[in-house]
Amino acid sequence: MYRILFFDIDGTLRDEAYGIPETAKTAVNICKEKKYYICLCTGRTIGTITEDVLALNVDGVIAGGGSHIEFHKKLIKKSFFKEEKVRAVNIYLKDKNDNIAFTFETDDIVFMNEEAVKILTSLNEEKFKSLTDKQMQFIEEHQKIVYEENIHRFNEKLHRVNKICLWASEEIFEEIKSIFSEDEIQLAQSFRFDFRNYYEIIQSDCNKGEAILDLCNHLDIPIEKTIAFGDGRNDIDMLKTVGTAIGVKGGNEEIFQYVTSICEEPMKDGIYLELKRRNII
Repeated sequence: MYRILFFDIDGTLRDEAYGIPETAKTAVNICKEKKYYICLCTGRTIGTITEDVLALNVDGVIAGGGSHIEFHKKLIKKSFFKEEKVRAVNIYLKDKNDNIAFTFETDDIVFMNEEAVKILTSLNEEKFKSLTDKQMQFIEEHQKIVYEENIHRFNEKLHRVNKICLWASEEIFEEIKSIFSEDEIQLAQSFRFDFRNYYEIIQSDCNKGEAILDLCNHLDIPIEKTIAFGDGRNDIDMLKTVGTAIGVKGGNEEIFQYVTSICEEPMKDGIYLELKRRNII
């Protein structure tokens, strides 16, 4: 029935405090033995995917929200924002007040201003406040994103950007939007965040759903023979595109209107159990 399976990483395939459950590893291996293609589909850039995920040796990777597509180690798509547009955004944002937070994501480094570091650190502290020292050590050992104010090291000539994240007012976002032409950008997700809004800005042809279509066209796989698992707002395009969409319990409620069924969380063996229920494994 299915030819290719797509998995979001964080909160779907992998738990940040525990890593990938053994049942998920088993499920992936059985699927590969049965000649199903396995593909990651993540908002993470290619260089920030953790080593335990890379060790699964999957067939394909969609990263950067859709700006990077590879299959069997062959690069199919690689796309970045235009250098001059990123320069203009950087100049504009650095001249604004401290209430604006922003990041530039490249293949290997996430560049952050001081306010973004505060926000992301605070979110992590809240998310991980009940974890043990051992669990926190696991996270620190496996984390590839460094939370530090490093925007001063950013150079648009050296660092190619595939995602811009912004915490700001709607007016500021409209100013950023005006730097680009109408067909250059889209939002992977956007929602109210404290007294600001959060905007995840990606290239217009680079969301997860469009990347899946690109890969399936490349492989000549009908979209009805695809299945995907996701838990976050930035998975909505993926879930709306594939033949069968599976949401993960505990994920963002907005996604559930787009899914066929809901599976258990990673550490409750969600992927394994759902694939078992569907007679895929």
